[in-house]
Amino acid sequence: MRKKKEDIKGNRYGKLVALYAVSESDENGGAEVWRCRCDCGSEINVLYPSLISGNKKSCGCLKEESQQNLLERLELVDGTCVEWLEGRKRRVDNKSGCKGVYKRKSGKYTVSIGFKKKIIYLGTYESRDEAIEARKKADSSSTIPWFR
Repeated sequence: MRKKKEDIKGNRYGKLVALYAVSESDENGGAEVWRCRCDCGSEINVLYPSLISGNKKSCGCLKEESQQNLLERLELVDGTCVEWLEGRKRRVDNKSGCKGVYKRKSGKYTVSIGFKKKIIYLGTYESRDEAIEARKKADSSSTIPWFR
């Protein structure tokens, strides 16, 4: 026989305050459900374990609020997040060690930048160092069309 869960009426869990138990735990292991009021004014039913563990902290308004705050902090250029582009890893088949710099069969290095399903060709260079320098210069300057 399971022991009864503690009374959590009035307890706060993130933005939720437990109001009353909607259903009791059943003998088959079903979780107790609590009616909760969110700070935004909405009321929702939440499983007891979700409240206690901290998995449920709001009616959903917290996620919307967080996403809005994130969009305000990101630098968007033409609808694309610059920070996400900068954080991307280089491809595993890239042997040059720098994103957008590839060695051709001729031994020369091609430099390009991909943005919004377009490839912007930056040139072909004799040495790897020249190519990497060109790529870094293009990344940090306004010579690329989307930074104008």
